[in-house]
Amino acid sequence: MPARLSAAALAVLFTLFASAQEPEGIAGSSRPLDSAALSRAQKKFVHAFEITRRFETDARARGFENDRWRQDVLAALMRLDETRFARIEGTSSLELAMSRLTQAGQGQASTEAQAKSLGTATSDLIYIPIIPCRILDTRLGNPVPARQTVSYLYSSNLVGSGNCNVRNDFPGALSGSPPAEAVNVTVDETSLTGFAVGSFLAIFEQGGVQGASFMNFGPGQVIANAGVIPINPSNGEFSVRTNAPANLIVDVYGVFVPPQATPLECIDTDKVTANVVQTASVTVTGASCSVGYTAVGGGCFGGASVSRSIVEATLNANSQWICHFLNRTDSQSFEAASSTRCCRVPGR
Repeated sequence: MPARLSAAALAVLFTLFASAQEPEGIAGSSRPLDSAALSRAQKKFVHAFEITRRFETDARARGFENDRWRQDVLAALMRLDETRFARIEGTSSLELAMSRLTQAGQGQASTEAQAKSLGTATSDLIYIPIIPCRILDTRLGNPVPARQTVSYLYSSNLVGSGNCNVRNDFPGALSGSPPAEAVNVTVDETSLTGFAVGSFLAIFEQGGVQGASFMNFGPGQVIANAGVIPINPSNGEFSVRTNAPANLIVDVYGVFVPPQATPLECIDTDKVTANVVQTASVTVTGASCSVGYTAVGGGCFGGASVSRSIVEATLNANSQWICHFLNRTDSQSFEAASSTRCCRVPGR
């Protein structure tokens, strides 16, 4: 059985699949959300959220007292195709889950690298995680009254349950409001009366049409439900409506934003060198590209004449240049080298 990682080593493993980027100038979107896409995003986030909750006990035992681990695990799950969730669900160990998430991410085709589960046919939106924070707690203010529509901002805590501003926690400058955010909503009815039969909570875009119930509740209950809620991009507000008085607690786990075009980011691997002595041949195997990068160039270097030459150069499936050098002279040696040009599209 392999040794368990320390908390410090486990923290390093987070960086292998943590999705927080440092983008600039992220634009909001005024396009309406597609109802079918919203339903798919809702289903996927709820699934990812439930899987993440399974590691809470293990995370506490390992000393992870903040929610950064939760942010990273949710982000990794949301980047995966949902068909790959099964291997993560099969473990209660945070360490093993993280290892499997890393392997699943590396084995997934680049076209699946981000979850494009929301938006319209011409404008996808992608999930960006934040460290979970609370934007609303009506227990510290006024409960939501029955049969009235009440609106709240997506990013600010209007009721005083702490200092939480989604815009400040977002990794990069967000211009405008996100079209949707991933939340966990708790209804606390322990101190309220005046219930209707089949009490429900609906959450919808401010100014939009009330849709299906986000959750149902009854007298004396404390009940939670995770999901994705649409935001009015012009003012950053969402609306709630119930048919019974309700105290609401809303915690935000991430937002959905449009993809951002960013410049290509390229690096060269360190050169692998060898000395080709007189009348000898040498094979040099270059370094591979780092995870997330694709080989686009580079090659074999050395040999300035027919007598001192590169006889074969091949880029293999591991983005390594395999270079065969031959020195036909009997008086001079030369340095042979290999390096790969590796590029990626950073940001979103």
